[in-house]
Amino acid sequence: MSFETFVERRIREAQERGDFDDLPGAGKPLPVRRGPDTWLSRRLAAEDVDREALLPPALRLRKERERLAGKARSCATEAEVRELASGFNRQVAEVIRQGIGDGPNLPVHTVDVDELLAEWRSAHPPAPRVRADGEGRDVVNRSRRRRRWWLWWRR
Repeated sequence: MSFETFVERRIREAQERGDFDDLPGAGKPLPVRRGPDTWLSRRLAAEDVDREALLPPALRLRKERERLAGKARSCATEAEVRELASGFNRQVAEVIRQGIGDGPNLPVHTVDVDELLAEWRSAHPPAPRVRADGEGRDVVNRSRRRRRWWLWWRR
């Protein structure tokens, strides 16, 4: 007592006639698909397209913010770190100004320039200063005794 649709009846009749026997690929497993965008992934790999360029701006900036500390460590000067941080903050301001757009409503925060500089400074200790006479002594670590102005009478 089952209800058979028109399509199911036609398939059953074709099986009874043997229309599906000896088809190419019979008995072989179906090709494995890794997801609905498998063809797109192959095409992007063949064309050498950066996948992050396809992300919505808010998500792209969040990923870039995660890598910003590593980029800052590779900078040579504080000015480069400041320019890196201000460029990122300009991009965030532009995304906020433009609105959500097509992407998800994800909060994107600016980066604190001082925190980024502190990380850069921890990775780049200051170079020791050398005396003018060329002796090569480390002036930074040498402790100097400062005279107080009110101790003038002890001279």
